[in-house]
Amino acid sequence: MNIIKNIVQRVLFPPKCPVCGKITEDYEDKVCNTCVRRLPLVTGSRCMRCSKQTDGNEMLCADCKISKFTYIQGYALWHYDISSRNIMKGLKYYGRRDYVDFIAAELVYHARFRIKEWQPDGIVPVPLHSSKYKKRGFNQAEVIAREVSILCGVRLINDVLFRTKKTRPQKYLDDKDRESNLKDAFSVNTDNLKRYHNIKRVIIIDDIYTTGSTIDACARKLKEAGITSYFLTVCIGDGF
Repeated sequence: MNIIKNIVQRVLFPPKCPVCGKITEDYEDKVCNTCVRRLPLVTGSRCMRCSKQTDGNEMLCADCKISKFTYIQGYALWHYDISSRNIMKGLKYYGRRDYVDFIAAELVYHARFRIKEWQPDGIVPVPLHSSKYKKRGFNQAEVIAREVSILCGVRLINDVLFRTKKTRPQKYLDDKDRESNLKDAFSVNTDNLKRYHNIKRVIIIDDIYTTGSTIDACARKLKEAGITSYFLTVCIGDGF
């Protein structure tokens, strides 16, 4: 039955490259041979705090030199360019959750040494407001976090951190407005937290990091509950 099911699935839902959208030649391929070389891995010198690429002589990026973050450290997989943008748009706006296996596997593989170093007790996705969740039908950070949790063997904690305020999209705001927009946007359910034992360190998962304001707002709430935060993000912007 499984063989028949797989054949039907291949016919009705042929695998498509998440970058260009073309059907891949091999069902097991996640990205076509042309596009795999276009994936914009963050390489070379990185900011020791947020993971943005830096000049070789710089330990911190320009943003981290002037900003105080609550999270300890993070790791980003890709620069946010046209190729990575196509992947994230496909997942977020066109429901291509079949991209998640590839995204999570790449993220865990490249961040494996950081994950081992951080020794997390849990994986926490950046939450969506209930209104946006209802409209989209899923939280892209949560589906990525779930797969990362499986690959790392670290429990998913998705019922502790909540977004209680409907915020405006951060990408349209300046630094001051971003901070105001996220004020009191998140909360921790302490009753749910009690069901988990000895949660001291977590990895926050998000899809895109620009200035870090969203992830850090989450980290501040978790710190109030006695939890230290690190983060993994699929994409990271070069701007501040």
